Amino acid sequence: MEEGTDGPPFDDTAAVATNWMCDFMFASICFYFREDRTEEFQRSANVLEWLLEGSRKIDAHRKTIPIAQFLMRVSEGKNLDSQFDTDESLTPLETALMTFNQIEEEEDLKNLHEEIELVLKVQAVVICMEKGKFKLSSEILDRLFQESGSNTYV
Repeated sequence: MEEGTDGPPFDDTAAVATNWMCDFMFASICFYFREDRTEEFQRSANVLEWLLEGSRKIDAHRKTIPIAQFLMRVSEGKNLDSQFDTDESLTPLETALMTFNQIEEEEDLKNLHEEIELVLKVQAVVICMEKGKFKLSSEILDRLFQESGSNTYV
């Protein structure tokens, strides 16, 4: 848009459009996750990540980013080769748990958080066992359930 015209500056218009696209992509990943449409979920998640990388106004999406990250990690839960953290020993579900803990700090959802946290911990161990990685499942079990102070796990 030329300077001196009656419309808003192009950068402002682009920022509004980017926010709309981010909102739509977030709604898309939630929908595709719920419908178990993995390919569409992954494509929408990639677009959302790309949009957020170039966005100057991340604050507008402060609450949706951790939820999107959580869903991406859960969707990769069975793929033990996927990495989301610099600590390569962490499985996708362990990093999902870390992300979920950040979400819980933002919202007052204590009971729901505790239930989902336990499910994520159990699934992180179970998936490794399903894949025949018993040593890894034992390490995860020790890492995730060490705070219980007892030898009885779930």
